[in-house]
Amino acid sequence: TSTCGTDNQSKTGEDFIIKPENDSKDYRVVTLPNKLKAIVISDPEADKAAAALSILAGSMHDPETIPG
Repeated sequence: TSTCGTDNQSKTGEDFIIKPENDSKDYRVVTLPNKLKAIVISDPEADKAAAALSILAGSMHDPETIPG
């Protein structure tokens, strides 16, 4: 895993994080033991923490025999 340095991209294997040049946050891509990939963003100026989850699935992934 690598973090963004002076350039605006972080590369981990085939994972890229593109950020504005004036963004001072630190970004890392990590792969958890269950193979789930996560982006960790560190902002030393933040006084709160947050988490979000995005799953790229929806009704179009439902089996044809079980719609909805």
